[in-house]
Amino acid sequence: MGGAEVSRAAPDGATLIFHSPTSGIAGPMARRNPPYNPLRGFAPVSVLGFTPMVLSVNPKLGIATLPQLVDLLRREPGRHSYGSSGIGGVPHLSAELLKLRAGGLEATHVPYRGAAGAIQDTMAGNLTFVIDTFAPLLQLHQSGQLPAISVLDEARSPVAPEVRTAWEDGIDVITRNTNWLAAPPATPDALLAPLAAASAAVMADPGMKAELAKFAYEAVVQSRPKDARQALVAEVELWGSIIRAAGIELE
Repeated sequence: MGGAEVSRAAPDGATLIFHSPTSGIAGPMARRNPPYNPLRGFAPVSVLGFTPMVLSVNPKLGIATLPQLVDLLRREPGRHSYGSSGIGGVPHLSAELLKLRAGGLEATHVPYRGAAGAIQDTMAGNLTFVIDTFAPLLQLHQSGQLPAISVLDEARSPVAPEVRTAWEDGIDVITRNTNWLAAPPATPDALLAPLAAASAAVMADPGMKAELAKFAYEAVVQSRPKDARQALVAEVELWGSIIRAAGIELE
């Protein structure tokens, strides 16, 4: 609803939206009647930052690596499930991409209203795995309550360097929760440029960067409107391809 309101707002630089792939791309693309077009519905201002997706596994299974999980799902097709924060969200689409890139794995998606329920049920042994960011998963990993076994990124994370990447384990899956600032369409460049400069100054603040880095969130401090547009095009291509391949549709 918020995205639709911003998309219809006056292009005067006074109305902005903090977007993620879930709200800004996957949500509308997965709907039969999308409230707006992810590319034409907004004027991107700047990319603010990103954080990798992480796969954590049911601690009762004794699984320590992604290849072990893949082997289990292959041996027992249709017997396992995974949780996410909701249908069409980044965690859901990341899992579907993993299933596709690992050779067509079978695992039933169990959507929750938010990540907490999915994480709790994985810890309790009711689900095989869950995907989310380090923000809710890092402390659980460090305590041993819910081990993270794979980072879905091109490099290991400084907050948990012991966790291998899916890329290292031979599965081409790189998914991130990227955030960007956007304005209504037709907002002139003369207004977008100072907004981008202001957001870059905030993200470059040493205190801000340090706090975000605690949870593997990397601030982007040099992003202009044209950079944000290029990043948005790449995001739409990635998430759109997963939605189509997995046949995801929201009412």
